Amino acid sequence: GDPTSIMTPQFAIDGNNMNLTIYQDGMNNSITGNFIGGDSTASISQTGSGNSTILNMGIFGSVAGQMNIGISGDNNSTTFNMATASSVDNYNYNLTITGNTNTVTSTMNSKYIQNNITIAGNGNSYTTLQNGANGTQNSPGHSITSSIIGNNNTVSLSQISTTATNSITLNVTGSGTSTTIVQH
Repeated sequence: GDPTSIMTPQFAIDGNNMNLTIYQDGMNNSITGNFIGGDSTASISQTGSGNSTILNMGIFGSVAGQMNIGISGDNNSTTFNMATASSVDNYNYNLTITGNTNTVTSTMNSKYIQNNITIAGNGNSYTTLQNGANGTQNSPGHSITSSIIGNNNTVSLSQISTTATNSITLNVTGSGTSTTIVQH
């Protein structure tokens, strides 16, 4: 791949006070790349086989940042396109997946965003879109806290307001559910 490409990068870590740790244990795991800029800290771990993570973070943060991704299981797929459209300050994102064949797609461009996502089970599909509202240090932007426990659940969360910040707390326990939330 091309480290300058958004579509097919093979890591291009660039600039500022980064502390990045990547740990993979298993076969055929992949982490694709970019992760550019900011005063950020990241910790990524994939345990199991066939797990795939694509980061494409663009500008991770201009003041602070943090990201922890922990994946335990096989054939999980995660895609993050975090701050490619606007700068993100005081960013905090946690994701934990325990299980197999889960898919997570997240796009986040808001300032001062905070997320905490936990998935336990198999075959879950989780999609988030967050962009628009600009928070401050005293008033966070869009945020999501969620826990998905079970199998074959579909979750789609969109926070697209440009004038108001949105918050979602979602807990799903069970199998075969479908949840869609759109906040304007």
